[in-house]
Amino acid sequence: MSVLQKSLHPEEKYKAGSLGRDLSRIGLIIAAVFLGISLVLGATHGDHWKRFLYAYVVGWAYIFSICVGVFWLVLLHHLVRGRWATAVRRIAEAMSMAFPIVFIAGLGFIIPLLAGYEDLYYWAHPDAHNAELNRTLLHKLGWLSPWSFTVRYVVYGVLYGYAGLSGRLLREVRSFSAGLAYFVVSGILVVVALVGLARRFGRDA
Repeated sequence: MSVLQKSLHPEEKYKAGSLGRDLSRIGLIIAAVFLGISLVLGATHGDHWKRFLYAYVVGWAYIFSICVGVFWLVLLHHLVRGRWATAVRRIAEAMSMAFPIVFIAGLGFIIPLLAGYEDLYYWAHPDAHNAELNRTLLHKLGWLSPWSFTVRYVVYGVLYGYAGLSGRLLREVRSFSAGLAYFVVSGILVVVALVGLARRFGRDA
């Protein structure tokens, strides 16, 4: 049996157990407290939730970028059959499996857009539809519209969620099997396609 196929000794399979549940519970409490504080500040600032939603989108994008980064680490680790990332692979897998949670959290700015909020993105504002002010933007409003934006968001969420959760099925893989090859190749194709789409059409936003 090769080194790459070697199974872990039972004593090496550490699990957080009750500590993990306690830490998760504490983390949720801290998140709820700070979200409540943010909502109070956003409601009392008197700017129609502008600062709150701007900060929300920036924070969401930061967390999403971390998930994408660690997902690439997992894919690269399996692709080259490396051992250099073994010490942090489980952490990276756990963070990449957070894609569905991250995209659910993103509904915090998607729902206001669909509800008619106009101040988050310029193309959602009525001035964007003024031909005299935006001659170059006017023909792109079919793509840059709340519903089109939401459809793309849902598609990205489904594909990234699939890529992240696929790793959960392969947590116990010890060799470069056909299933692992499928996961690596499909994951790379999904991420490359989504990054390409974001670069191509994101410039128009």
